[in-house]
Amino acid sequence: MISKIDRKGEDEVEIVFEDVSTTFVDPLVDYILQEDTTAAASYVVDHYLKGPLRMTVRSSKGDPGELIGKAVDQLTSDIDRVRLDLEKGK
Repeated sequence: MISKIDRKGEDEVEIVFEDVSTTFVDPLVDYILQEDTTAAASYVVDHYLKGPLRMTVRSSKGDPGELIGKAVDQLTSDIDRVRLDLEKGK
């Protein structure tokens, strides 16, 4: 899934995903952007059939890797909550 992680200084990281759709990365970027210490977060796809997806995250304070990890945890928690609600029949 992840083919490369490139740190560009202390405040920026680029992650290159192979064979991943925007369906995964788009909500992840949304969660990252909700953090106060996020300076920028975006992704670009060279070509939806051929190219890799590149996600770039820059923080205004702290490690951008921690922003990504926190966003993954929040997204996973929300998905688990939806699944539990569905199982309960809500």
